[in-house]
This record gives sequence, structure tokens and C-alpha cells, in this order.
Amino acid sequence: MLFLKLYKTHVRPILEFANSAWTPVLQRNTLFLESVHRRTTRIPYGRVRLPYPEWLALMHLTPLSERRKRGDLITAFQSLPDPQSPIHHVFTCLL
Repeated sequence: MLFLKLYKTHVRPILEFANSAWTPVLQRNTLFLESVHRRTTRIPYGRVRLPYPEWLALMHLTPLSERRKRGDLITAFQSLPDPQSPIHHVFTCLL
């Protein structure tokens, strides 16, 4: 589907840009990002109204909150082997 490719190329990177640095703490910011995600994914289907989870499943997408968690985990695991990382000392154990 052309729209899905356009969405993944142009919209989703903007919504996910540097999410591990500025993860929204306030509920209203999270809801705002999800509303943008919701509106842009409804465009190709016009007036057909499905519940949001079904809509995402139909397009083979995950909610932005899940993608933020995934991004945070990737960032954490990438910084574990680096001894200069600010969180490296948290995961080292004393023998």
C-alpha cells in the first residue's frame, strides 16, 4: 500500500524523532502524539470507522507508546557495553 509506505517514510520518523531523549512525560503530550498517529492512519480508509487497535492491526502498525518503549530499550542496551555511558555503572556488579 502506497499510503503505508509514505506514512512510514515521512510521518512516523517525525513522531519518533529522538524519543529516548524527550519521551513525553505528561499524559496530554502522549495523547496528542497518538491523536496525530490516529488521524494519519485513518486517511486511506475514508469514512470507515474501526476501533483504533483494529485499525493499527489492519495496517500492521503498533501504537506509538509501544514504539517508544522499544526505542528506549534499544538505547539502553546499546549503552550497556560502553564504559563511558552514564548508566553503565548501574548494570555492573561487584564480585
